[in-house]
Amino acid sequence: MRRLFIVGVKLIGIICIWLAISTTIQYITSFSYYEVSLQNRYQILTLPLQITALLAYFVLSICFALILLFRTDWVCRKVGMEQEEKLVNWPEQNTLLYLGIVLIGIYLLAHSIPGLARNLFYSLFIFIWNIYRTRQVSSYIFMYVIPFFKDALELAIGLFFISRPVRIIRWITKWQKKTDRNLAYKYT
Repeated sequence: MRRLFIVGVKLIGIICIWLAISTTIQYITSFSYYEVSLQNRYQILTLPLQITALLAYFVLSICFALILLFRTDWVCRKVGMEQEEKLVNWPEQNTLLYLGIVLIGIYLLAHSIPGLARNLFYSLFIFIWNIYRTRQVSSYIFMYVIPFFKDALELAIGLFFISRPVRIIRWITKWQKKTDRNLAYKYT
């Protein structure tokens, strides 16, 4: 059961990294909608606070995701799963991790393709509408392009997860061994 728990924790860590990146991109997009005028003092004061809050969110999300990915043994000890229970006919930990990474890739594909189509058509419509209305390319086109790139990035990551799960497992294993060596060196 411990092996299954470790695989689940690692998969949650991978999902947390994607959610940190995705949410940060969405907030950056919302900042592009936010016009700061020098006459509105409230906007001038709140923008740095919002940017600081976004940075804090991103850093904390990545830290927790990295703990879930690379310190799974520590997480197991903290929740009381120190002993390995023998499960008959269960696959190895890397096999379960392989299946989980492919499933996350499929989820990312299923989530990104509709969003990509929506943002592509919406951005194209806004772009054409601005050219028709003003006869020039609007500077606001940037705020319509960022969601398109978010979904394109999600699609690329999903395809990478589906096509290269063995490489991802090797990276995670390598980084986890390096982290374990550094912690062992630090505490000895």
